[in-house]
Parts: sequence; C-alpha cells; structure tokens
Amino acid sequence: MRRARSAGSAESQPERLLARRRWIMLATSVAIPVALAVGFGHRGAHMVPNLVLPGSGVLGVNGALGVGFIVMALLSTVAWMQWGMDWSFVAVAVASVVVSGLLGFSGHPHVGPVSPNRLAHEFPLVIVAMSAVAWLKSLMSGLPLVRRWRQRRAKHLTGLDDLGRMKVGDRCRAGVIAALAMVDDPQTREAELTHLANSIDRSDVYRRARWIGAAARGRFTGDTLRTDHAHLRSALALCGRLDAAAVAAFRSDAARRVAGVPSSEPGWVRPLDATLAAVALRRLGDETAATRWAAMLNGHMSLRRRRRPAWYWTPIGLALGSAPTWEHATFTAIARSENWLGDDDWTALRKRVLGAAARGEADPADARLIAAGRLWLHYVDDPEAERIVMRRTISTDPLACAIDQLARRVQTGAPD
Repeated sequence: MRRARSAGSAESQPERLLARRRWIMLATSVAIPVALAVGFGHRGAHMVPNLVLPGSGVLGVNGALGVGFIVMALLSTVAWMQWGMDWSFVAVAVASVVVSGLLGFSGHPHVGPVSPNRLAHEFPLVIVAMSAVAWLKSLMSGLPLVRRWRQRRAKHLTGLDDLGRMKVGDRCRAGVIAALAMVDDPQTREAELTHLANSIDRSDVYRRARWIGAAARGRFTGDTLRTDHAHLRSALALCGRLDAAAVAAFRSDAARRVAGVPSSEPGWVRPLDATLAAVALRRLGDETAATRWAAMLNGHMSLRRRRRPAWYWTPIGLALGSAPTWEHATFTAIARSENWLGDDDWTALRKRVLGAAARGEADPADARLIAAGRLWLHYVDDPEAERIVMRRTISTDPLACAIDQLARRVQTGAPD
C-alpha cells in the first residue's frame, strides 16, 4: 500500500509543480502592477497598462512611440509562438514600462485608475492576446491570395521526390510519417530510408535548430539537438542517423518533460510533432513516452468543442490555440492507429474532410486533410465518406503524399 501511494505521488509531482508555477505567475502578475501603482503614483499609472499590451501606456504620452511598441509587441508574440523566443515579449514589455514611466511626468493627464479587478486579469489578457495572434494567423492562411500562393508553390512539387524542397519543419514531419509507412522488403526499405535521410540530414536543418537554440535560449555551444527539436530528432532517429548516444539523449530529454516528449521549440509542444516523437520513441523501445503522451491527448490536449489545442506551453502547462484542421486530423489518426484514442475526433473532422475532398488537392492543406481522412477511414465505418474521399489523387505536396502512403500502408497491413 505504501508503495502504491509513493508511485501515485511521483506521478502527480509534475502536475503539482505546474500548479505551483501557475500560482506564482498569477501572483506576480498582480503584485507587479500593484507595486508600480503604489510605488510610482502617477508614473505607475502610465506604466501598468504596458503589462497588458506593451505600448498602450505610452500612447497617451507619445503616440508614435506607443504604436511602435505595440507593433514590436505583436512581432515579439509571433517570435515567441513560432520559435520559442519568450524573452522577446518580456523585453518589449519591460522597455515599454520603463519608457512610459520616464515620460509619464506629473503634468501629463492621468491615464486612469488601476482597479484590483483589472490587475487580477493582467496575465489572462496576455494569453488572450496570444490566442488572438494565433486566430489571425489561421484567418490569413485561409485568404484567397494566400491559398493561391500555396497552390502555385505546390504545382512544382512531385511528391516525396521533392521532399528536400520543403520547409525544414514540414520536411521532418513528412520524413517521420514516410518512415512509418515503409514496406518490409529490406532492399526497398533501405533505398527509401537513404532518400529520406539525405533529404533531412542536411546543413539547413541543423542551421535552423542551431539558430533557434541560440535565439530562444542562448545555446551557442554543445549539442545542437539537445532539449527540444522533437520533429527533427524523430526523423533522424527513424532514418538511422542518430547514434546510440543521441538516441539515449532523446529518450532522456523525453523522460524529463511533463508531456513525455521533447518540445518542438523551446517551451512549445506541438501535438503533431509530439505524436510523431512518441511513435518514434515507441519504435525505439520507449513505451513510457507513448503512455505519457497518450495521457496528454486524453487530458490537457483533449477534444473540446470539436477542436484540439495547437500548442502546449510547458512552463505552466497551458493548452492554447486551435490546431489547423489537417494537423488535427493527422495526429489524431496516427494516435488512433496506436490505440491512444477512440473515434470521437472523426465525428468532429468528418464534415471538414469531405469539404477538402470536394475542393481537391490543389491546396496542400486540403491535400493533407484528404490524406489524413483516408487514414481515419481505416478505423471507422463510413462508406459514404469513403466513396467521396478515396476518389481524389494525392501527388504533389510531399507531406500529403507521406500521409497518403501511411494510409495505404495500414490498408494493406500496418507494421507492429
């Protein structure tokens, strides 16, 4: 009995640590504005709004400078969400607080009282701002001009043969999925693995990982792939380009993370990358990573209002955003193939998959969604959807082709 309680305590320790971090961050987000308002008086009243939106407290003093800070805040939020550069937002916020305090002299009109209710909502408003940026990014991706640009780029691709022409992140994701879809014939498998490895194990891939490590966390020396880069490490592992020490480091980094897998970028766990990493680690003999990520998919990253979160922010354990539809369909279908999920996601995705099938594969996002729908249709009984989705041909976008290859592979008998 004592041993069972000890095991339960060990399992809940990461959650307790995250809860403690949340309370500390919430207390700090209240204490700092109170300290500024009480300690600096009128200047503090100018400084406090910058903790919600950097630059807002400067607008009443210097409009151009305030707008500049707001633009920098938006750009730093994008850098934070894209590459894990959380320090950039903090730096802009601190700079705007200091500048508004220096400019907010007593002769200037007061910006208004600072209420306790407003102070209590400082940090949640930052999260809302991040969600707004994510929503704008999703909205822009659906604009006709953006869709046409994606379609024009996809026209010149010829499936997995052009894998090396993709962006680094999608190239690694396609490499993992293609490796999972390989046939058992040794000669064919060896040739395909060599092609994948040559497309992924390249200087631009390591250069991006090195840049992110340096820009987000100041890692200028040591192993380029340490701590994060889940999608890259998964691809290299399945292609046989990680030595024994690198594989051991991959497993060790996964074991130390709350999600059970390394982050994609510092601080951010992206569900598609995490699912691929958990599958790759399972292929390497690490069942613990798979078990822990499966628990995340049924817990923090669970289906809510027919959507799944786009990120998991590890410092305080917050699931944020809404995953792009093709990513949602892909990582849940792969998780379903590993028996980590049931069929609820198909009900949420069905209409959107059929919509993509009606539009065709011209847009890579639609092609990927169609391919993920085919993978889902192996596990659900939906003859009507199968008739519509299966008539489309996937032949251009390499990532869509990799997902489609995996779908065809499970139809003929998935590997253990």
